[in-house]
Amino acid sequence: MRPNSGKLSASDREAYNQTRGDETSRKPLVSTIIIFFDAERFLEEAIGSVFAQTYDAWELLLVNDGSNDGSVAIAQRWAKQHPSKVRYLEHTGHQNRGMSASRNLGIAYAKGEYIAFLDADDVWLSNKLDRQVAILAAQPEAAMVYGPAQWWYSWTGRAEDRLRDYIPEPGVPANTLVEAPALLRRFLRLPDISPVPSSVLIRRHIVEQVGGFEERFRGLYEDQVFFAKVCLAAPVFVSGECSARYRQHPHSNCASTLETASTVRAQFLRWLAEYVGAKNGALSTPLRRQIWPCRYPNLDRLYQSSRHGLPGKLWRSSLGFKSRWLSLPIIRQLRCLQFRRLEPIGNGRQRGTPIVRYYWDKYLQKHHADIRGTALEIGTTHTIRKLGGIAVTCPEGIDLSPHSPEVSVVADLSRADHVPSDRYDCFVNQFTMHLIYDAEAALYHSIRLLKPGGVLLINFSCVDYYFPRGLDMG
Repeated sequence: MRPNSGKLSASDREAYNQTRGDETSRKPLVSTIIIFFDAERFLEEAIGSVFAQTYDAWELLLVNDGSNDGSVAIAQRWAKQHPSKVRYLEHTGHQNRGMSASRNLGIAYAKGEYIAFLDADDVWLSNKLDRQVAILAAQPEAAMVYGPAQWWYSWTGRAEDRLRDYIPEPGVPANTLVEAPALLRRFLRLPDISPVPSSVLIRRHIVEQVGGFEERFRGLYEDQVFFAKVCLAAPVFVSGECSARYRQHPHSNCASTLETASTVRAQFLRWLAEYVGAKNGALSTPLRRQIWPCRYPNLDRLYQSSRHGLPGKLWRSSLGFKSRWLSLPIIRQLRCLQFRRLEPIGNGRQRGTPIVRYYWDKYLQKHHADIRGTALEIGTTHTIRKLGGIAVTCPEGIDLSPHSPEVSVVADLSRADHVPSDRYDCFVNQFTMHLIYDAEAALYHSIRLLKPGGVLLINFSCVDYYFPRGLDMG
């Protein structure tokens, strides 16, 4: 089954968006693309998560990559029941052409200003589009926004899998705009931090500018090839918000092609070196470091065996001896002479974790179950999203100025009478009270904002703010 309409030009899409007169059309249209191949088991749930979005200006393109199971009937049924929102596409002759060609087919028929991808075995959280559209509206220079996805093992319902769910760190400072090509350099060093396609929202004109997906990569690394082109072309906003669940199962594309991962990675690196060429010298060194093991696998195996064998142990032992030798009392006294200088010790680099942060993090880990529902944090939402995970349904930040999209409450905590009471299930008030002159008022409002049974997690700089007889809350 093929769509009745042909591919739309840029002018046709603009006319389409301008002529929609209902309330939804005043919002940017998001074209959601789900590609599927024999995904009968999970496709219904993926489609349901799109319909559950709080942002309603979307269309859904279901792209069949040659399926032979019941997923075809599922996709056609949704397209028949919701013809104004859902369209069904497939390759000519019911071919299986791979993930890249299928995504490109969806892009060719998309009508939206933004493009979003959802793998057939993943699901979106309900506020995914709402939050990411708002971020791109607030960050006009950003080509794309993405955030961490929850590695989802508990979908099985087994008790042992519930403890395996986790949300990985993004690998770069969250809620920041990363200029090109800095993000790609990080992806080369740490491939595991590359975004999951289901967590991405990208401007359509950028997709067209970089030429879409490379169809020579049919499965593994097809997403990283595309993200590499985007990260070279324009800045990318890295959000700290989890927006999708990345289902882990043995029949996924990544799991079923794991044995060929090193070969495909070598192909990816060779493609990237050819694509970058002499255009970007900042990538030459990290690329050489990544390509060297692929070009000289025997030498790399020798290096790795030396690194983890006896030569490496001897080298690490020598470093340990050096450390112990420098810690001898007489050597420490001699090293004090180094204080007679103008440069800061350690070249100004901070070493380790401040002790107050160490104990505060342990405290938050102990009480992480209290971070849930509608949660509030000072200045950002990083901590509540990191520790609360998907238990936090509505993360909000409070600060004196709206310096980022995360700050939804602008108020001075000591004069926050205009902020509604009984709103939050949890408030993480950290490293702030020592900056507020009227500490009692700030503490009063911190408690007033909580719902009945809500939890305030707060720290103070010293015992001056300890109230042994309680605080009169009026």
